[in-house]
Amino acid sequence: MSRFKFILCTCILFPLPTPAAPGNNQDRQVISLIPSPRWELVSSQKTSLQQLQGWNVDPAIDGEYGVKNIVDRKYRFETFTAEALVEEASDPSCAYGLLTYYDAAGMSPVQGMKLTLEDSKQAFMARGDYFIRITHPANPGLSGSDFRSLLMQIGGAAPTPDSLSSLPSSLPSQGLVRGSEKYFLGLEAAHKLLPNFPAELIGFPDGAEAQLGEYASGREMLELLEIDFPTPQIARARFDAMQTSLNLNQEQGANSIYGERESSYVFLVLNSPSKTAAHQFLSQFKVSETVSWNQRYQGKTSIAVQLLNLILGNIALILILIGITVVGGLSMFLAKRFILNHFPNSFLAQQGDGEIIRLRLS
Repeated sequence: MSRFKFILCTCILFPLPTPAAPGNNQDRQVISLIPSPRWELVSSQKTSLQQLQGWNVDPAIDGEYGVKNIVDRKYRFETFTAEALVEEASDPSCAYGLLTYYDAAGMSPVQGMKLTLEDSKQAFMARGDYFIRITHPANPGLSGSDFRSLLMQIGGAAPTPDSLSSLPSSLPSQGLVRGSEKYFLGLEAAHKLLPNFPAELIGFPDGAEAQLGEYASGREMLELLEIDFPTPQIARARFDAMQTSLNLNQEQGANSIYGERESSYVFLVLNSPSKTAAHQFLSQFKVSETVSWNQRYQGKTSIAVQLLNLILGNIALILILIGITVVGGLSMFLAKRFILNHFPNSFLAQQGDGEIIRLRLS
């Protein structure tokens, strides 16, 4: 997913002496003296999910998120080499889903970069329709700022505003365990994230989207499954089916599942120790609805092509109107001449008070 190219500047602290009050530390001013390193793209080649080795990629999962086109890129800076795997998913939400699926507890967000995670071995980015994996160079010695300059060069500091606006709403952050939030759209991911839950009840064929997160609530760790349906009617039907199949909100020991429906959302607590604790936890989540206009579909053609089509369409309409006018006027003229020559006494040839005055001057 990387159509963005930027450069991250590396800064060096250069101390400038300034007057200091007695007992205070001397102030320092930050001045950028050396530009950031520019990583060179060494190679770029297409590959497939079946050909990937050593990337810890699950082909079934990536395929479920719509990944078809994959490009393997290699970068070089001085003696360091890094590799980036660029996967094109179905849409920005699928790329975001891959980011959350492969997010692990050992990873952390990259400061100053949205939807970017890293650990000591690799980094993940979601940019538009693209999910990007970047490996750390194998040889040690590369500074963190130099590696982040590569991230900036590949994906920029953040996705575009249009991409961000199309992403699903994140789970509430209060109490959420970092790395536990997962966004998934199909049974493959659901079976692996929820091995003990009948994932067929979620309703992915009906357009359901699911998010999973682990929360620290007091001394308890609660697992929340939030399901977003296209309409409240579908949500109600699916929730009724869950109540029947799962015996929701009934004490069943370790297998107890508690939940509630609000508008087009269904909230389920999968491992609560009691009904009281589950409903107390669910009371924190409120759904607010707003009505907004959908943006007009722009199509896949560029604005220049659309403008050219509009101009050509207007020209064609004008030519058609001119042609109709000429043909209509000529037809009326010929019809009038025919009537005057062959039916001079008919009512069709009469004008004014019903008489036709014809002058023969020759």
